Amino acid sequence: MLESCFFTLCRPSRAPAELRMGSAMAIWGLLALVLALPLSGQLGIGGWGAWGLSLLTFAVLQLSWFWLSSALTLLGKLLGGQGSAEATLGAIAQSAWPILLLPVAKGLERMGLLGAGVLELAIGLWVLILATFFLRRAHTLGWGRAILVWLMLGTLLAITPLLLLLLVAMLAVVFW
Repeated sequence: MLESCFFTLCRPSRAPAELRMGSAMAIWGLLALVLALPLSGQLGIGGWGAWGLSLLTFAVLQLSWFWLSSALTLLGKLLGGQGSAEATLGAIAQSAWPILLLPVAKGLERMGLLGAGVLELAIGLWVLILATFFLRRAHTLGWGRAILVWLMLGTLLAITPLLLLLLVAMLAVVFW
C-alpha cells in the first residue's frame, strides 16, 4: 500500500497497474480518518464521535467510489475501453492518494502562507489528472477518450437534475 502511495504521488507511470481491493479499502479508510478527524475537532464531538464520523465518512466514500467507478466503467466501455469494473475501482482508489494532503493545505491556509483554496484547487486538479491517467491505463484508452469520459460524466451529472425536474413537472401536469 505504501508503495502504491509513493509511486502514485511521485512516479504515476510506475504505479501498480491494478490495485487489490484490500489495498483500495485501506486507502479509503485512511482517507476517511484524515477527512473526519479535523471536522470532528471543529465540531467538538469527542473521541467516540470522531470514530462515528470516520465510519460515516468511510461509508459515503465507499458509495461514491462504487457509483463513480460504475459510471466511468460504463462510459469507458462506450468509448471502446477494454478495462473491467475492478480495474476502474482500483484506478479511482489509486488516484485519491493526494487527498491525504488536504489537512496540510488547510493548515498552511490558516497560517496565512497561501491564499484561500489555492492548494486545495491544486490537489483537486492533481487528483483529476491522476484519475484520468489511471482510467486511461485501466481501459487502454487514449488521452482524448479518457478526457472525453470525464466530460461525458460531467454532462450527465449536470443534465440529470434538469431531467428529473422536467419529469416531475410533466407528472404534475398529467396528474394534477
